[in-house]
Amino acid sequence: MATVYPGEDEPKIHIHTSVGRYERSLTGCLREKATTYLIIEAVLLELTGLEARRVFDETTGLHLLSLNEKLP
Repeated sequence: MATVYPGEDEPKIHIHTSVGRYERSLTGCLREKATTYLIIEAVLLELTGLEARRVFDETTGLHLLSLNEKLP
């Protein structure tokens, strides 16, 4: 499961997955220090009527998903 969302300079991807090779596997939210052999076959669905952004949360130190209904 992943989201593609607007970043400051370019689109960003946030992905939750399970990947592995031989005796090593990783599951969950893969960060920049994760090392994997990754091949992705992806199906993208566009959800309309929502404004989705990742907003920095000072408490957690993470960019959390925020969904708001788009107003006409």
